[in-house]
Amino acid sequence: MSEDTTTNLYFLVKGKVKISEMDISGNSLIKEVEKEGGFFGKFGITSGHNYEFAQALTNEVVYFSLSSSYVKILCQKIPMLAFNLSLAMNDKLERSEKKYSHLVFQDVKTRLVHFFKYWAREEGTKEGSKVVISNYLTHNDIAGIISTCRQTVTSILNELKSEGYISYSRKEIIIPDLSQLEKAA
Repeated sequence: MSEDTTTNLYFLVKGKVKISEMDISGNSLIKEVEKEGGFFGKFGITSGHNYEFAQALTNEVVYFSLSSSYVKILCQKIPMLAFNLSLAMNDKLERSEKKYSHLVFQDVKTRLVHFFKYWAREEGTKEGSKVVISNYLTHNDIAGIISTCRQTVTSILNELKSEGYISYSRKEIIIPDLSQLEKAA
């Protein structure tokens, strides 16, 4: 078995990164945002013509990488690792399917509201009835995540802000009442 060092899995120990994909024309799409404890990369089982890259979203990012062939060997020797890795991959697949479904069946405002609800649940800090999210994404990043343009995100954010559903700054996003945010969609 030859060692394949061209396909690696990266395990994020600290920080946050956005994983984007670029096609040969230079168009890019944010596939996901990975946080501490997550992983990204390829197993070498798929072939595509798009270029995938990671970009740090926090000041400090710590990760380690393993070649996909080494991960395969480890999974053969440690069945529990294989099981846990397959569970984590299944979670990623479910998130991707949900994102695709939202893209096909929902309008941009609904996708943005659902993204904020997901972000609040995953990373928000509850302070009474409100949720505070540390903001590390630009409007362009959010647009890439929900598959729209920056101008549309800015317009909808201003609308949500004026209606009192969110308070938004470069440093944080405050959702006064998460259950009320659903009504904005």
